[in-house]
Amino acid sequence: MARNVKKATVWVDQGMINLRSEYDPHFIQALKDEIPWQMRKWVGKPDNIWRVDVSFVDLVYSLLNRHNFQVTVVEQNQPVAAPSNGENPYKKMFLYLDNDTMSKVYKIIMFKLHPDKGGNPKHAQDVNEAYERIRKELGL
Repeated sequence: MARNVKKATVWVDQGMINLRSEYDPHFIQALKDEIPWQMRKWVGKPDNIWRVDVSFVDLVYSLLNRHNFQVTVVEQNQPVAAPSNGENPYKKMFLYLDNDTMSKVYKIIMFKLHPDKGGNPKHAQDVNEAYERIRKELGL
């Protein structure tokens, strides 16, 4: 028996996983049941996306897989703007993640931003600096 495959698009922006998918009430209920309300937000019309804290990246992908979604990961074309106070824009994102999640998010971001992959060298350097600074501050 063939399984009904649905489509979902996922991207990371400002420390949040953004998820747009075909409507599936079972998936939505599972998302609500397994991710605390403080860590997720529904953004209705015109966007119609779920925004989920990046610390739940593994759970989001597990839910998508469990509910038979074909996932497309896209890169946002907009560069991350530096905060007006001059602080590294990536530091805050890494600060609230556990070590395992921080490592996974770092790898995903660097895969997209690495100059060898056509990414912006300045953004890649900012990510590296933030990642190393947070790891040092946490004693990792």
